[in-house]
Amino acid sequence: MARAHGDTVYESVLHTLQHVEMTMVLDAYRVLEARIDFDHAETVNGISRIKSGLDNAAMAITLSNENNQLIYMNQAAKTVFQRMAVGIAQRHPGFTVEGMMGRRIGQYLENEEDRANFARELTEGSKEIDTVNAGRNLRLILNPVHDQEDGRYLGRMTQWADRTDEVVAEKNVADLIAQTVAGKLDKRINVSALPPGFLREISEGMNQLLEAVIVPLNMAANYVDSLSKGQIPAEITTEYNGDFNIIKNNLNACGNAIKALV
Repeated sequence: MARAHGDTVYESVLHTLQHVEMTMVLDAYRVLEARIDFDHAETVNGISRIKSGLDNAAMAITLSNENNQLIYMNQAAKTVFQRMAVGIAQRHPGFTVEGMMGRRIGQYLENEEDRANFARELTEGSKEIDTVNAGRNLRLILNPVHDQEDGRYLGRMTQWADRTDEVVAEKNVADLIAQTVAGKLDKRINVSALPPGFLREISEGMNQLLEAVIVPLNMAANYVDSLSKGQIPAEITTEYNGDFNIIKNNLNACGNAIKALV
């Protein structure tokens, strides 16, 4: 009877211990589940924040997988390809920006060498490609994407910089300098065709620089022309800046000296 009672107490204690142990396991599971849910939510939120940042970035960005198939493009990239859509459609009938997803994006480059260069795996890090596509001057910066754990190549991120306006401005400035050196001082850059910003400011500055030089040069040329015709011009009273005012003073002194002789 005592043994039976002892067995009952033992079983009761064992049952209690098992219950406590099970409760502890369940509590640990709930904590782990809550932690996993929290980590998952944080991961999702982090990915969402990154995607939102890329979506609204000013730089045109595309992401391609290890087979160079397009898996993501932000709004700026869509805008770049929309500008080229008509030209690309001439080589790829039926082309649409919306239909690019899942396709090899390098095929839309016109230059065969650039297409081959773009398709090569980025084994030596980032690389840069300057190309002309559908009438747009592009600078592509390709960056490899690798798995952080095993280093496996996953694809690449490409930045598409549309330098068309910049190239046009560079050409305009170069042409203006060449014409100025050739003595054609009446040429100016058409700034109305340039977008607001740094490029337009530089072009406007070049025009202003020429104006600042040409006005006093014309003044000096007209004065000397009058002297060559035996006419002594009236004294120049307009004020000029810096060395140009020295030229004016010297011309006035020259005119006064000639008057003294006659």
